[in-house]
Amino acid sequence: MVPFLIFLVILSWSLLVVLLSGRRRDRRLLGEARKALQVRGAERTNELAKANEDLKQAQAELQRRWQYLAEAQRLSHSGTFGWKVSSGELVWSDETYRILGFTRETNPTLDLVFDRIHPEDRDRLQQIRDRATQNGIDLDVEHRILLPDGVIQYVHVVAHAGRDDSGDLEYMGVVADITERKRAEEERQALWARNEIAEEVFLASHLGDQR
Repeated sequence: MVPFLIFLVILSWSLLVVLLSGRRRDRRLLGEARKALQVRGAERTNELAKANEDLKQAQAELQRRWQYLAEAQRLSHSGTFGWKVSSGELVWSDETYRILGFTRETNPTLDLVFDRIHPEDRDRLQQIRDRATQNGIDLDVEHRILLPDGVIQYVHVVAHAGRDDSGDLEYMGVVADITERKRAEEERQALWARNEIAEEVFLASHLGDQR
């Protein structure tokens, strides 16, 4: 009986040692897991912070580029636009609004555009628009616009036809204010005309004197 009791005691201690060892091991593993999670959490936090900082820098860089583009358009008197043919949606840059004489709060539409086109150019531009919507041709056209105060300006429109992700026809283009250039051309042509008239008068007078 005594040996059996000793055996039970030894077995009980062995089991207790195993259980305690297991608990210590479990605690150690749990502690290691918590540390790993803390480290991973810190790494993840650092990764998110870096990604957020990178995003802020990218947004700031994009904003600077938009500012440079807006300034370049202002200096060159040219604006950009997008036109989704199926929906009629138009997107204008700030300089396009200025060239066409609209405030930034205006919702751009084709009707507004054609209201600005000079009456003598309107039929020609409507024909070009119809061909563009049907055939997807690239655009390269000059025409006049008539502002509400009666001022006539000249613009040069260049646009490329393409397809969006849905396969719908769209245009991306540039509208440039070429009024100063056209005025200079008109003045040069008028000067040439006056010179030709003066030369004809001079020759007629000179020939008359010889008679």
